[in-house]
Amino acid sequence: MLDKDANGAVPCWTVVDTPQADILEDGTDSPAAPYITTGYFTLYCYQQYNAAIAEYWVVYDNAIVLAPPAAENVAPVLTEVQPADFAAFLPVSTQIGFQVTDDKDLVNEKIQVVLNGEAFTTANGLTVTGTGTTRTVRLGGLKANVDYTAELRAEDAEGLVTSRTLHFDTFASSSFVVEIEDYNFDGGAYFNLPVRTAEGWGQADNSYVDRVGIEGTDFHDTRTAPAGANTPYRTFDPVRMARTRDQQRPQFNADNYVYDYDVGDIAAGEWLQYTRQFTAGNYEVYLRQALANMLSGESVLERVTGDPGTPDAPAQALGSFLGERTGFQYRNFALTDGTGQNKVVLRLEGLTTLRLRQVTPDPGDGARLQNYLIFIPVADPGKQRATISAVSPANGAEVHGVAPQVTAAIQNRDTSVQVATVVLAVNGAPVGATVTSTAEGAAVAWALSPLPASGSTVTCRLAFRDSEDVELATEWSFKLVYTALDPANRRSGPGQDRGFAVRVVQAPPGSNLANSLDRAEAQLAPNSTIPKEVDVEAVADVINQTQSAGAGAGYFQAPEYPETVVPGLEEGLSGTDDFAVEIGAWLDLAAGSYRFGVVTDDGYKVTSGTHPKDTGGTVVGFHNGGPANETFDFIVLQGGFYPFRMVWYERGGSAHAEWFAVNLTTGQRVLINDPAVARRDGHGRRPPFFGWPPFFRFHRPRTSHDFCPDHADGQRQPAHLRRQRAMRRPALRGGGGGDGAVHLPAGEGSGVRVVGGFGSCACPAAGAQLPGAVSGALPGSGGGLRGRAHRPGRGDSAVGGREASTTALGAGRFSAGPGAGTTEVEGASETTSRRAVLPGARAEIGRGNRDDPRGARDGRGGDGGGGAGAEELEARSAGPVALPGGAADSRAAAGHHPGGGAAGRRSCL
Repeated sequence: MLDKDANGAVPCWTVVDTPQADILEDGTDSPAAPYITTGYFTLYCYQQYNAAIAEYWVVYDNAIVLAPPAAENVAPVLTEVQPADFAAFLPVSTQIGFQVTDDKDLVNEKIQVVLNGEAFTTANGLTVTGTGTTRTVRLGGLKANVDYTAELRAEDAEGLVTSRTLHFDTFASSSFVVEIEDYNFDGGAYFNLPVRTAEGWGQADNSYVDRVGIEGTDFHDTRTAPAGANTPYRTFDPVRMARTRDQQRPQFNADNYVYDYDVGDIAAGEWLQYTRQFTAGNYEVYLRQALANMLSGESVLERVTGDPGTPDAPAQALGSFLGERTGFQYRNFALTDGTGQNKVVLRLEGLTTLRLRQVTPDPGDGARLQNYLIFIPVADPGKQRATISAVSPANGAEVHGVAPQVTAAIQNRDTSVQVATVVLAVNGAPVGATVTSTAEGAAVAWALSPLPASGSTVTCRLAFRDSEDVELATEWSFKLVYTALDPANRRSGPGQDRGFAVRVVQAPPGSNLANSLDRAEAQLAPNSTIPKEVDVEAVADVINQTQSAGAGAGYFQAPEYPETVVPGLEEGLSGTDDFAVEIGAWLDLAAGSYRFGVVTDDGYKVTSGTHPKDTGGTVVGFHNGGPANETFDFIVLQGGFYPFRMVWYERGGSAHAEWFAVNLTTGQRVLINDPAVARRDGHGRRPPFFGWPPFFRFHRPRTSHDFCPDHADGQRQPAHLRRQRAMRRPALRGGGGGDGAVHLPAGEGSGVRVVGGFGSCACPAAGAQLPGAVSGALPGSGGGLRGRAHRPGRGDSAVGGREASTTALGAGRFSAGPGAGTTEVEGASETTSRRAVLPGARAEIGRGNRDDPRGARDGRGGDGGGGAGAEELEARSAGPVALPGGAADSRAAAGHHPGGGAAGRRSCL
């Protein structure tokens, strides 16, 4: 594009529409399939909503579409197509017509129309006129009361084919129609042949306008109250509806405020109930609806067998309406068996109550608009045998998930199913499905395991014999798509101390940054040009954060789940807006299926790459823009420690974040790394948990931020950060310097242990394990909090400096304090005497750490104790750890002694 107002400058707009889910300006990319492919070219213009802008306009001077060089032969082109696609109530005199043009002479016999599966050519009724490179095609002879699918096809002299599909019907305008919005009211009351009356004038005789339905009896909706403009026809009910975009029918007249309505904004499990008097006969049933930005959608028609005036009356499934994506065009979808391959014919007579139940929910960025049910009389089909009335996943569906269940319902009709003969085969092999006898027939269920590769097509075949010993079988298929972590990124064990490494960057008050993930990443990036008011790091046991003390939000709230304030936020100083949070950890995951969840205000992104700071890792879940409350699934093919990175951000208003796991069986949510989970998860494990005093560290903002800074410069921090540090606000609890582990049993969402930090330098090969990580004597080995590598007068902190990553597998110098001397400690020894290290520390460090808690944050008071004191060190001497505090097993540097954390930034373990 060229910007004509800027002398033809090329705007800096680049759009790459990939097959994967793209991070859009506000929300997710669903469906993920590219919108820009081949064929017709259309430009859309969208405006980010701004109430201050009354209107806007765009002029497209021209568009240049880049394409590969044209082939020597081009397929035929179809134009002047009639009737209009999705047309309804057409007279039987309607003709199908179109024109074919090509760059070479056409042959009449290679032009055809396939009408409801029957092919028509010039040999059996198709009329083709014209010569050379142009032909005009006509087909008549349509029948009344038929729903048609017509495929128009033309093949050129070299075998290239062009086709186009039309949907239309020739239903009589006098057909029995039930408007979706005309569901029962007053606990089973109904009008059989209602009149259409104007919107906004209140109740009228024989009209459904403003009639009040009874929840659970006349309808079931997940909302509990009407919503003004979203309930214009039944203003006292919560059922969402809107004026239809479908073609206008004669009984509606917008000039007199008599509108046709759609029911939409549909959630799974919702239903509407209709009582009507039917003339005895056999009927095919069609649901008129549009599916915008939805690949498919299933609704089930049921016959109410109980009293329709009572709550949740029992009902019998009759068949399914399996909708397919149409955009905002409306199409008839027939009532079929569960696979969608066989129409269901209903025998109806007299007073009958039908229930339309929704199986598929509308996506957040899509819509299903349901207009009416139409009943078309057909000939008696004869004996109707037991049928498969419902299957899941639906035929042709694309299933996203890690725990798919294959289910089916067999419905008895004139014959019944022999339950013992039911066999389910998946991809050609019989499986041990659970088959249960029901009052209506049988139910079949099987958990798909093991999972085939993502993107695979799964084919199911269900066979059984009916009560007359006739064998019946149905086959359907679906596509399985899921996210899997790359086993190449796993490690066998980077450490044992627990904790998330957290970094918070905040812009100065009044910055009014963009509300997007792009801004958050730019704010967190090295060499960021966004000014920093706050740049802090901390270690968190769990991610349950809020911007203000006591501001509860989400699923996990005080007193059972006390939230922590986002590190560095100070309402009276830097405020609580325009910040971004980066969280890193190694998660110990067994092979299997997982479901994680995030609640944030504003958006978030969770990725897994090669290390916890990898900004280009696989995206497992994200939400751009405003608040999020979402779950996302993924697969672990091989167990091990996997790096995870989470980003969340805040523009303005309230702010909070929770990161949790969900039990795939029970649905229970647990905060990842919750120390109490092991007591509740039934595995008999209680992961190690270290609950030393709360602390967090602040770091001087830098123009070029280095996640492994060397604080040997001794420069003082900005005044507002010194004030915050002096307040010693308990924002987070230290958890092993952020180099702990998160143990998460596959598929259970509990028993979680975090392996921490942003350690990303000097990484050993995947699966390697340094002796220090095993024995607990590898100083500074795991991404702990940064410390001052050499602070004059406070002892030699070589354990926490760069030297730790270069000494022989964990050997380092530990200085207990001023004048205490230095003792060499071998990294691989679990029997290292603490007393060899501690004597000089007992008087100095123990006193220093209890009397001056800042020693725990700053690494002051020497390296032997760091936040515990010598007495506490002695008490822990029986454990498998050479020194408390620090990273990996050693805790010598980054736990009680966060001063050792600098090396942790330089070695991954």
